[in-house]
Amino acid sequence: MRKIYRYLMALLVASLVIVTLTAGLAGNAQAATADPPITHRVRFSGVVKAMPEGGVGTWTITTRRGDVQVEVTADTRVIRGPAAVGDTVLVVAQVRSNEEPALLAEIILVRHTSTPSPEVVFRGVIRAMDGNVWTIGHARVVVTQDTLIEGNPHVGDMAEVHAVYRNGQLVATRIRVRPHQVEFRGVIESIGDSTWTVGGREVTVTEKTTIIGDPQVGAMAE
Repeated sequence: MRKIYRYLMALLVASLVIVTLTAGLAGNAQAATADPPITHRVRFSGVVKAMPEGGVGTWTITTRRGDVQVEVTADTRVIRGPAAVGDTVLVVAQVRSNEEPALLAEIILVRHTSTPSPEVVFRGVIRAMDGNVWTIGHARVVVTQDTLIEGNPHVGDMAEVHAVYRNGQLVATRIRVRPHQVEFRGVIESIGDSTWTVGGREVTVTEKTTIIGDPQVGAMAE
C-alpha cells in the first residue's frame, strides 16, 4: 500500500512540476506580479484536527511535530476525498512568504477515513474490572466517561455490551447489567414479611416476586 501511495505521489508531483514549468514559460509579467512569491514546496502527513465547512479555508493538521495550518482553496486537488476531521492526509503545499498561513495546499491525499466502525454487540460475564478496562466474556473492553452503564455492575454479573473499535481497542458505548439469577431447591424454614429462609439461604421477597402455589413452612420450594 505504501508503494502505491509513493508511486501516486511521484506521478502527481511530477505532473505538478511540468504544469508549473509550463505556466512559468507561458506566463506574462502581470500574472507573475499578481501571485504571491513561492520559496519552495513541502510534503507532510497528519490528522485533520479542524477544517471549515465545505473544505475551503484554513485547515489545522496535527503532525508529529505539532499542529500545522494550511490554506485550502478551490484549486486544491483533494484525492480520495472529501476529507473530514479525524482523517489522515498527505499534503503537498507551497511555502509562501508574507502570507498567513504560510502553507498553501496544492494536493491533499486522503489516506485513511475516520468513518466509525460498525457497532459490536455481545453478552458475557464480567470477569474483571481493572480501572477503565473490563474483561467481559473473553473480550477486553475500554470503559470511558461516555459509556452508558445501566445497572450496578459487579464481577460475576451478566452484561450486554455495545461497543465499537477505535485505534485497535474495543470501546464500550453501552453496558447493560442483567440481574444475576440463581436457581436452587430447598425446604422453606421460615416465612417473614419480606425475607424467607429456604434451604438455609435468606431470600428477599418483594411485590414483584411471582409465587406459585401455597407456600408453608416445611414445604419444598424451588
